[in-house]
Amino acid sequence: MYLLKGLSIGNKHYVYDGVSGTIFSTSKELSKHAYAIRSSDRDSVITALLNLGLKRSTATKIYVEFFNNLREHVSDVIDISDIAFYQQSSLDVFPNSDIIPEQIVFCITENCNLRCSYCCYNDNYNLTRGISTKSMPISIIQAVVDYLPTPQVKEYTFGFYGGEPLLEFDLIQRAVCIIQKKFPLSDFSMTTNGTLLTRDVVDYLVAKKFYLTISVDVNQDIHDRNRRFQDGAPTYNLIINNLEYMKLKYPDHYSSHTQFRATILDPNDWVTVDKSTNLNISTTSTVCHNSDDTMTIPEMSEESKAILDASYRLVHDELLQCSPESILSLSSKAQDLFKVLSIIHCRIANSNHLHLGGICNPPGGRKLYVDSHGDFYICEKVDYALKIGSYLTWIDKDLVKKIIIDFVSFKLKHCSFCWVNKLCSLCFSSLLNNTGFVIHNNECNTERIKLENSLKLYIEIIEAGKVDLLDGISKWINEKRY
Repeated sequence: MYLLKGLSIGNKHYVYDGVSGTIFSTSKELSKHAYAIRSSDRDSVITALLNLGLKRSTATKIYVEFFNNLREHVSDVIDISDIAFYQQSSLDVFPNSDIIPEQIVFCITENCNLRCSYCCYNDNYNLTRGISTKSMPISIIQAVVDYLPTPQVKEYTFGFYGGEPLLEFDLIQRAVCIIQKKFPLSDFSMTTNGTLLTRDVVDYLVAKKFYLTISVDVNQDIHDRNRRFQDGAPTYNLIINNLEYMKLKYPDHYSSHTQFRATILDPNDWVTVDKSTNLNISTTSTVCHNSDDTMTIPEMSEESKAILDASYRLVHDELLQCSPESILSLSSKAQDLFKVLSIIHCRIANSNHLHLGGICNPPGGRKLYVDSHGDFYICEKVDYALKIGSYLTWIDKDLVKKIIIDFVSFKLKHCSFCWVNKLCSLCFSSLLNNTGFVIHNNECNTERIKLENSLKLYIEIIEAGKVDLLDGISKWINEKRY
């Protein structure tokens, strides 16, 4: 079986096969109609092309080109409908011993000093945990640290999450002391709203080399529209003022250990990003699949599309001119493409697996989320779904295996005939709601568009002879600490 996708870059035309992971050069006609070809059977292919309204002579010509010039590029592969094979291939990454995570994220508190309009923990969402004064007992952190063995490959990263984690700054300092006593070379990260980044707090976080992700929404107008204190007061100016101290006193840490995440409700807002703040903003979506509420996302205007297309071309040119040694000097928008380019580069080279999406595999192996009660989940985005253990019993391998098998079965049922199935980065949390795994058409369509554009960029990088750039990007993604 073939899952072909035609790709055109200027006057050059290509086909990507989603089963084998192969990319090859083609004629314009084959690239344009490749999606209709699912097998090498002559009659089936020609019938499919005739059903598109093509003349028989054109359909025959396309088939001859496919059979004579292209089929040699596609190696024999196991049919994607072989569920037993794909369940096993997905479990190949499953360790025989205990699952030991690379990154441990502690929900240090469920409390928050803001009441953001779109927050999945606010009162608009009935199926998430909500905001409370619950904080994590230090005994849970101690128990998790005690259980962890000496790292074999790279040091652990310990993250602090909320709520707003800096509401429990004293607890964070106690946790860091416990962690550094056993793992003195460990890394630390934190997701924060930035309102509590006082000078004393910044001095401490820099001294401990924390990687920081700070939530700032595009510009002052959009940010203050959605991200306010409990009493309704705006927060943007306070955050920017807090950051000025870090930028001035610790410029190296600010540039290497700090990133900013914007939540975009309206895609047209992205083009209004406030350049005056020089924030290295990465976008994120606002979708809470554990909710029974529906959020309507506006259509992007043609003007906004044109602005973003121009921005993409600048990023495209920036990447093509880059060397592996200078990838960290690229703009934030260029670095936003690193993850998807890394996924394409690694998965095309390992095309005989049905990848689970995302990078946190096996569940609990890349990242472990510990909630304020000490229960274990695959990440902080799944709320109270997909529990995989607790600090009292550690990670339950049977629960992890069940999640993998259920997810693979779901993908085989719904994604087998989608050309992006082996490149798709939609993870467990992206396809989850309160009843289990579900298809979200808007997310799937966005993923296909993103991968089509990224595959074109990938082809151009390969044809420019810059495989070392892709190797460098993949290495950086693998080592990234936040």
